[in-house]
Amino acid sequence: MHPIVTREIIRQRERDLHQDAAKAAAAKVARQAAKARRAQAAAAKARVDDIPAPRVPDYVDGTFRRAGGRVQGGRAHADA
Repeated sequence: MHPIVTREIIRQRERDLHQDAAKAAAAKVARQAAKARRAQAAAAKARVDDIPAPRVPDYVDGTFRRAGGRVQGGRAHADA
């Protein structure tokens, strides 16, 4: 094989390897960014779960809405 053709084949192969390496590096950065976002979201959720907050009544009279009716002082009242 002629030396010029051999050099061109080698250059093409090197160019392909560099492009593959760049794609792999970009994919790795994307995976790391996604992992960091998931970790940040999990940490934010954990912080929210750790903060005890008083319940806010659903109605003006201080009662809370539950499935099937309102509850006040442990007694259920039907919604009217």
